[in-house]
Amino acid sequence: MKTRNEIAKGLVKGFTTIKVGDDNSDKRRTIIKPDVECRDFLLNLIFDVNEITSLDSDSVYDFTSGALEAIADTSDDEELIRERLMELEPDVYISNLTDWLGRSNYNLCYLGDAIESGAKGGFTALVMAQKAAMDEVAEIVLTAVLEEYDGQDEDE
Repeated sequence: MKTRNEIAKGLVKGFTTIKVGDDNSDKRRTIIKPDVECRDFLLNLIFDVNEITSLDSDSVYDFTSGALEAIADTSDDEELIRERLMELEPDVYISNLTDWLGRSNYNLCYLGDAIESGAKGGFTALVMAQKAAMDEVAEIVLTAVLEEYDGQDEDE
């Protein structure tokens, strides 16, 4: 029987990053490898994250793979995994945060929620907004990993 973090480690291997844009661009995109065994699971997970959050696809892939990496790098204790996921950090560069904000109209909802929660200043509001989106994705990812973990008994 695989542990929770072993499941996540296997899923992390299903992602890769590719360079996009011209030769002078540093832009990279996270994608699912085409020939990986866990492809269907990852595609379903990405679909669920997208459906629930309405985030742009780059954020969905980046936040999903980031959450899986955090789970994979943590002990198998569920409480420690949850703590590690809460430690995931949003971007610290204003240009990246404003780029993230502009990728999806739905990101404005996260920004509005951050402002309503008392964020002081634009930078703080953007950081809080992105962190809220990351936390939402992390919870969806953790739920999928836990369901996969719990479902092992049925498969054996």
